[in-house]
Amino acid sequence: MSSGYTPTGRLNRRGMGNACHLCRHRKIRCDRVKPACETCRLAAVPCVFTPLPARPRKTIHQAQIQQLEEELRAQKRPSPILRYAGPRLEEPGKFDTAIAAFQWHMPFCDPDPIFDLDEFYRELIEEAGFPCESEPASFGIVKWPSARLGRSALHYYKSTGLYSVFPAVDVDVVERLLDGSNFDLEGESIDVASRACLAAFTALVTGLRRDEPVFVEIGVDPIAYVRAALTLLPELAMHDTNIRALEALLLLTLYICPLGLPQTGEVLLSMAVKILFNLGGNTTTPKQNGQHLRALFWLAYGIDKENSLRRSRPPLINDADCDLDLPATYVSEYADYHFFGEESSPSSTALLYPADLRMAILKSRIYRLLYSVEGQRQSMARRLQYIRELDQELSDMKADFPLQCQPDGFAGGSVPDTLFHDLNLRGVSIHLGYYFCLTKIHAAASIGNDSFSPPPPSSVELCYQAARSSLLYISRVRQGIIPETYWVYAQFIITAVLALYRRLLVAPDGSYVYDDMQIMDEIADIFARLYNSSCDVGRPFAPYMITERFVSKITALARESIEWAASEGAG
Repeated sequence: MSSGYTPTGRLNRRGMGNACHLCRHRKIRCDRVKPACETCRLAAVPCVFTPLPARPRKTIHQAQIQQLEEELRAQKRPSPILRYAGPRLEEPGKFDTAIAAFQWHMPFCDPDPIFDLDEFYRELIEEAGFPCESEPASFGIVKWPSARLGRSALHYYKSTGLYSVFPAVDVDVVERLLDGSNFDLEGESIDVASRACLAAFTALVTGLRRDEPVFVEIGVDPIAYVRAALTLLPELAMHDTNIRALEALLLLTLYICPLGLPQTGEVLLSMAVKILFNLGGNTTTPKQNGQHLRALFWLAYGIDKENSLRRSRPPLINDADCDLDLPATYVSEYADYHFFGEESSPSSTALLYPADLRMAILKSRIYRLLYSVEGQRQSMARRLQYIRELDQELSDMKADFPLQCQPDGFAGGSVPDTLFHDLNLRGVSIHLGYYFCLTKIHAAASIGNDSFSPPPPSSVELCYQAARSSLLYISRVRQGIIPETYWVYAQFIITAVLALYRRLLVAPDGSYVYDDMQIMDEIADIFARLYNSSCDVGRPFAPYMITERFVSKITALARESIEWAASEGAG
């Protein structure tokens, strides 16, 4: 009877060693890699030095099925320019995306604590019939723009003067990149920063003008290009002095903020600001790319100060660390083309920017003097002094607007109807920005360390009038409310509606009660029609519907309060 072998390498009862024992005795070195060392294999015993490979969990039949499935997936795989499972950047028109954005924005609209927002959201979901809570998390398509589309976007950018409003890229450099490379297939023919810049640039231009025939013919998907650029974000973070990376981050910020995602845009902007300061863009004498770098600085400055004042949060850029001399090519005086017709400047070198730089500097002062921690520590007397000074600065700025471009004329309906149709989106932003600044200045009278004292009646009245004028203005320039601008104006609209609601609760028998109710009804009707129109063209935009439901709910509550006050007075 042959001797048995134990896998532990111990001697058996007959005193004979197994193969592994012989290895040790003969000082044979085990390879520890193969399924068994040669000695053990020849002896046909388990090797204790080299572990046996784990047996596959799946049977041969299952493995064959898996292989066939992989081959089928490979055949159905899209072209190399498409990728799935990209960054979570959803279309803003989707209901669940809109609800999430609405919930994020609402705390910055000064909501009434009595109003149950959670209950409103629950009712909205039930009434709308959208199972948004049960929808699985989806990831969008990542697509790199073709070289042809990139060249078309650049040609449009140059020929229409969009640089004057969005001076976010060096046109000559972008032209050289497009002429000297082929970035159709997301290859590595160009560096990471340039790839991200080209994708983000194409996304911004085609997103702004997606209905242009040249872009319709090619077929564009701006949000997919943004997702493509975002896949390079970890690598962009390593380029702390690369001006193409700076341009890419600013372009992404410009695209993402109007989607209702300013918090995401602010993260991108913070990365851009760090690169900007590393390159010296905060000074008037940067070492390289001086004029273009300063244009990028002011672009970032305007976005930063807007976000800061909207949320009453500290800005990313501290004015004390910057030279705030306006660019030499910036239009120093207000003119008709700030407000009417094409948004670009009549001069190829003049700069306008998306928002007015003088108003951006004023917004920075409003936050620093009234809403910063240091500003709120000031005595009420000092704060009232700041309010008067800032109010005067804002009034002087408005006085510089051309006579036919005064915001009160549009809100009051005293300007000809033709001017309403000629008003461009930049003009709308300046006018609504004026009312927003007026509200923020005088609303500060009710905050601070000694805010227990009542605010001056004049400040309360000015806040109310600014809210009323904002809604009247919106009702007369409704053509300016499009999906691409909705979230730019949403906070102004919702804040104004809530201001009128509070006024109606406090003074339900005031002289303007029924006029204010009519204004709120009209705002709800505007968004109802906008939503129906978006459905008619096959692109339902859920934020319109949510706004209509919210304004209608607020209006119904205000109407109940007025009727109750009337019944109490009659009793």
